[in-house]
Amino acid sequence: MLEIGHDDREHLCQSTIHYCGEDCSLSTYTEKGDYNCPNKCVKPSEEPHESHSCENKTCPIQCPIPNCQKKCKSNKHFHSYDDLEVSHFCGNEHPCQENCEEDGICNIVTEPKRQIAFTKKEEKLRCNKKIPPYEFEHTGKHTHQDNGFHYCDKKCPFCEYYCTLPYGHTQSHDTKHGNMIIDDDNEFEYTRRKLKDQRFILCNLRCKDLGRHRHTDYCRNEESKNEESCQSGNQRHDIKHVDEQINLDKPKDFISHKALWERTGFKDPYSVQEREEFTKCFYVCSNEMHQGANNPSYCELPLFHAPLDQNDDGHRFNCEHPE
Repeated sequence: MLEIGHDDREHLCQSTIHYCGEDCSLSTYTEKGDYNCPNKCVKPSEEPHESHSCENKTCPIQCPIPNCQKKCKSNKHFHSYDDLEVSHFCGNEHPCQENCEEDGICNIVTEPKRQIAFTKKEEKLRCNKKIPPYEFEHTGKHTHQDNGFHYCDKKCPFCEYYCTLPYGHTQSHDTKHGNMIIDDDNEFEYTRRKLKDQRFILCNLRCKDLGRHRHTDYCRNEESKNEESCQSGNQRHDIKHVDEQINLDKPKDFISHKALWERTGFKDPYSVQEREEFTKCFYVCSNEMHQGANNPSYCELPLFHAPLDQNDDGHRFNCEHPE
């Protein structure tokens, strides 16, 4: 150590090594973005050098697998320069981050919709497979469970609840039905009955209190000539064409309760007795003796039957009227 005020122009400390201090030369692009080593070069400053290296001897770059925070397994700081393309795997297996891609629905979630109404939403679950070490993906399709159950992806057109049967089933769709939501400007109209001011109706109960009734749907003559058409010999069986097409955007048909549910593809949720009752004509004897009665006299013939060439407005009633 020199004294204060020494004549020598060089000021030297006691250290035998002086580090370069420049930024480390490790700078590269990775799957997770640009990486620049934040450390300083520790090579002696008096030694000529073009590459600056810090005190870290291992590769500091993160594993390229998403959500993995571990460092590259290589013990070479400049591992990135070994080849044109280098992957900095940590050496462990990783959980797959993709969603199941099997056909059908992995899970059905119930969510509130409006007041007492609920809606069913499909949910794709995360793939349960592992990505092997030093690989970006596993083999095979993404699946939440090998040979696992997947729900059918068809919805009831009324309550929009999903079919609860396995995907690919061959029988009619089935579900536990929920509420239908009626808009303020709409109303369901049946034969001489209207459901007004009701915002929620269980779609598997909406016909229960109506007894014998019919539904209305668009005419399908232009779409097909099969049993769904009112021109295929099905007239007066389950379908009857609406002759008075007044203020309608498209021609319509009256259809039976049975035909309505067949068109949905879903199992009819009503009992055998109710379904049998719905196949019958809904016309009631108009004689004054039935006015206000709790047991009206219905026509005994099937729904959409041909008019009879006799009294009772073309219907048949099993009731006697005193003269």
